Amino acid sequence: MKKITGVFILLQLLFVTASGQNYSFPITDLLPYVQHNQQDSVCALQVFPQRGTIYDRRGRVLASDSVLYDLMVRPGKVKRQDEAIICSILKITAKEYHDRLKYALNWSDPWHPNAKKTFDSPAPFKGLLSRDITASLLKRMAELQPAFTLEKRAVRRYPFNTAGHVLGYVKTGNTGETGLEESYDKVLRGVTGLQFFQCDHKSMPVKRWKGGTLDVLPERGRDVYTTIDIPLQQLGEKLMKGKRGSLVAIDPETGGILAMVSSPGYSPTELAMNRNTYYQALRNNRDRPFLNRTITSFNAPGSVFKLFQALIALQIGVIDPGTTLVCNGGFTLCGTPAKPKCHVTGWHKPDMVRALAISCNSYFADVYRKVIGLLPQSGLTAWAESVKLFGFGRLTGIDLPAEKAGVVPDTSLINKRYKAGWNRCTILSNAIGQGEVSTTVLQLANAINIIAGKGWYYPPHVADSIGGITNSGYLQRHTRIKAFDLPDSSWNRVHQGMYEAVQAKYGTAYSARINGLDICGKTGTVENGKGEKDHAVFAAFAPRAHPRIAIVCLVENGGFGATVAAPVVTQLISKYLGGR
Repeated sequence: MKKITGVFILLQLLFVTASGQNYSFPITDLLPYVQHNQQDSVCALQVFPQRGTIYDRRGRVLASDSVLYDLMVRPGKVKRQDEAIICSILKITAKEYHDRLKYALNWSDPWHPNAKKTFDSPAPFKGLLSRDITASLLKRMAELQPAFTLEKRAVRRYPFNTAGHVLGYVKTGNTGETGLEESYDKVLRGVTGLQFFQCDHKSMPVKRWKGGTLDVLPERGRDVYTTIDIPLQQLGEKLMKGKRGSLVAIDPETGGILAMVSSPGYSPTELAMNRNTYYQALRNNRDRPFLNRTITSFNAPGSVFKLFQALIALQIGVIDPGTTLVCNGGFTLCGTPAKPKCHVTGWHKPDMVRALAISCNSYFADVYRKVIGLLPQSGLTAWAESVKLFGFGRLTGIDLPAEKAGVVPDTSLINKRYKAGWNRCTILSNAIGQGEVSTTVLQLANAINIIAGKGWYYPPHVADSIGGITNSGYLQRHTRIKAFDLPDSSWNRVHQGMYEAVQAKYGTAYSARINGLDICGKTGTVENGKGEKDHAVFAAFAPRAHPRIAIVCLVENGGFGATVAAPVVTQLISKYLGGR
């Protein structure tokens, strides 16, 4: 009796360690923590709990557990008559049947590669059976045992088969990988249970130990409710299909992510049902569909960045909304003409509002010169600190793994790159969102959200509550933050410039407008410096008076922002504002 008590204490310690550290094991992973005597031992079966469900903002299921069955075989127990039954139910040939038996003979458990393999050890014959096949096998199981048995397996189910980068996936071992499945793994996973068995000298279970009275029941994982709007997410993925790029839509009233699309994407369902083959195919794909471009890829923001140049200049006081500057289709780098791809504006000396609407490069080059001033070292430092107030060059803190911070060039970075041989002309490309500055699409969307809120914003996040409780200890409380201080009159003029960019005939995004929607936007075309087609960017919020959505779309090698990215954004805004 002392031996048995010692075993149980050992098992208790192991269980506490496992649950405390959120370790996981396969559903029917028989791990013998054995205290041997001459006849028998006690073994523990660690049983997975049901994983928590993930919902969208309206309570629609995005990811949940579903129980399927694997057909297992003990090759040493196979009877001649088993072949006909199995071939008939699985609809396979005799050759396939024998090939699967051969595979089972050579199979080793990847979780326990050093475990002793016997002729009677169970091995997979066919995994993830359909419900019809499972039902047919159950009817004949009495004839097929002990050679063939059915083993439960929990498989993640994705009813909409969408938002793979947001949700992530679950690895073997019930461990979340990427996305929300990783960020909230401790919440979703639950607590592993234990069943105790009396085992023979081969560590095979003979009967329940003490009638199961000392078993520990598994505890189901908790549910996660998100801010994702699934119809908007589905439309975003549809509009981005066949493109490389990403988009992020935010609710300005909460900071909740309404849609997050990275293209190309992947099928969560296929990854759950056909993990090994599909996973390898995704890894080998040159377009990197596993990459969540919204938070891990950073590019120059292009002309969308002119919005922030204008706001910084207004705060410093080097311009006011009525300041007019020459718009000649280009600008000079201290005497050297620089002619980036510019719009033909027809405006010789626009004010700030008109310069935003027509996206005048030379206007914002002059604004940048004024901000940097005659002392580029100190001027660049002050400029960089102002840019960071919009969330650039730092993590947003979104509740998804692997976020990148992008780059805001400061004096230290420029000194390393150019040594002492630089001045304000060297870095002038930053004026129009080129040069050394780079951002993620999430950062841009968050910054547009700040503009929509006239300097105020809620930090971006995907999880809204745990088990319906918004103040769960696992969630960061989201309070409204003042990021950038300007009088309403200045914000209103920047909003007007964005409004005219979409609504006025001379605006760069006029072709993408939608009648009846007060969309404020800004186009961007990003030269990538690789001799390839430019990236297309469009940023917007709507409606103008009371913003309910802020959104940014970037299409890699898409060309002009107004013709490629803007239609994606305006269609999504129309869907969201008109569809609820």
